Amino acid sequence: MAQLNAWFLLKRQGDKPHVIAHRGASGYAPENTLAAYQKALDLGIVAVETDVHQTQDGVIVTLHDETLERTTNGRGAVAERPWQMIRKLDAGSWYGSQYSSERVPSLDAYLSCLDGRAVPVIEIKGGVDVGSMDGLVRLSSVCDEKSREQHRRATYDTFPIFAASRHIMT
Repeated sequence: MAQLNAWFLLKRQGDKPHVIAHRGASGYAPENTLAAYQKALDLGIVAVETDVHQTQDGVIVTLHDETLERTTNGRGAVAERPWQMIRKLDAGSWYGSQYSSERVPSLDAYLSCLDGRAVPVIEIKGGVDVGSMDGLVRLSSVCDEKSREQHRRATYDTFPIFAASRHIMT
């Protein structure tokens, strides 16, 4: 299948509401995993939302909760655990045994999975500095660097205004 520009897909829908896969296709696969993102793409969804946190050693990962317990076999806060530990956790068995090989993806893995076929929608949840202005700049530069590596125009549609403003205004 030829790669399409995600913005083109959104524009083509015109005035119709845009369907966004919340935490990937989380009704079909474990939320915020590569399986959920891939399923959203397979369903033809043109925007895929994820949540991000930062690990103890600064890696940005796609995970909804501040802690690891609900969706992985790990324990503790994401911000207090190193990437080398988090990347080995089982992030799929809670959803179904067929997903036991799913791991917590990095932001880079999420962007690689979408690969211009869907608009990334990134919600900053927390971590060491992901919610700060420095974190926004760092997250933006990671996205921009990934876009340049793949020689394509990509759009990273949200560090949602409400999430950013919560940190800017306090």
